[in-house]
Amino acid sequence: MTSVLIDEGQMTFTDIALWTVTFKRIAGASPGNAFRIIIACSYSSAMPEGTDLESAEETPLPIPVLLNEDMRVNLRPTFRGMTIHKFPPVGLVFDSADVDEYISSGVRNGSWPQIDQALRELIDKWSDGHIALISAMMGVVGTNTNKVRENGIYTLEEFKKDHPLQKILDDLVMATQSRRLLPREQIAADPRVNRVFAYLLVHDCIPYSIPLPGGLDLADVSYAHRLGLLYMERMDYGHAQFTFSFPLQKVMLQLCLQPPIPDFKEDVSTLYRLVTAVITKFNPNRLQTLHHVDGSDEALELEVLYEHEFYRCLYQYRPRAVVFPEYGTEVGHRPAGRIDFLVYRTESMNQCQPRSWGIELLKDEDRLAEHAYRFSPDGVYNSMVSDDMTEFMIVDFRKTTHIKAS
Repeated sequence: MTSVLIDEGQMTFTDIALWTVTFKRIAGASPGNAFRIIIACSYSSAMPEGTDLESAEETPLPIPVLLNEDMRVNLRPTFRGMTIHKFPPVGLVFDSADVDEYISSGVRNGSWPQIDQALRELIDKWSDGHIALISAMMGVVGTNTNKVRENGIYTLEEFKKDHPLQKILDDLVMATQSRRLLPREQIAADPRVNRVFAYLLVHDCIPYSIPLPGGLDLADVSYAHRLGLLYMERMDYGHAQFTFSFPLQKVMLQLCLQPPIPDFKEDVSTLYRLVTAVITKFNPNRLQTLHHVDGSDEALELEVLYEHEFYRCLYQYRPRAVVFPEYGTEVGHRPAGRIDFLVYRTESMNQCQPRSWGIELLKDEDRLAEHAYRFSPDGVYNSMVSDDMTEFMIVDFRKTTHIKAS
């Protein structure tokens, strides 16, 4: 048996002769055929239907590739009933046992230290079994050479202290294993990519249908799909949808995508109007599920959940607003502190003294008086107020009506 491996298989989807003649002949050959074709696609799979092959687009759209289910290997095992060759369902992502074996092998050969269960669960949650991200994250873990030499256990708390969120995201973006999933800078600036991911960042998936939802252009989706930036997940009854390959990819893509040009026409000339406009764009589904990864209390995690949703919606107003999340006080200022969001209006950036707005988010009146005091002359945010912060707002997300004390 001769096996022929074709890498970058997504680049062959427009080769009509290859798919309709060569591959078809091999796939339809009688048992005992001397050839096996293995087509490795860059985190994608062939689209279920084709479109106009005479398109004038610089990048032609995919042709229809109708394969039996047992001829496809998706990220996750899927069982679609009895297949021709009676193969068991298989998938490319690692299950829990695979991840344990991979991490253990790295410990044995000294590539990284042992990790505690909390850090192990964090890697599970961020990677969803995707080996590229597991490998990249364990590579970051392995930078703690002291733990490797001591044969000690690296805890989640130590990991978070050594690698703040922004730093680890930067490290993962630079990792060879993960960079493959991210658009190059010039591709990120392409409006087609921006349009597709602007929709995905809000809805998490793009159902494959004609027409596509949200006014999306099939040519844009096909373009991003062929670059390997989208994963096409096959659903029941022949349906399909485009998704991110793993949960953290969504966050990582935001780091390298150029700011989208917003279509929003709302008046956001004041802080109040900006905040209320942002809140109207909240997705309630994103505020219903807590993601416990480190044993922190529920109130804090709820507040973080709202902060993430606020940032996601506020991000859509770039470049009309320049956003600095978790903005810290000046170096050496005592007491030190971080405000949830510092926002500069773009039109004020060209002025001699640019003006900024401060936004602090709370949940159910959590330490409301304490947060308000931070903006006072003796508070931790006073240096920002005395410099260029012209307005600030404390936004309290709550389930009950606030009763002001008389």
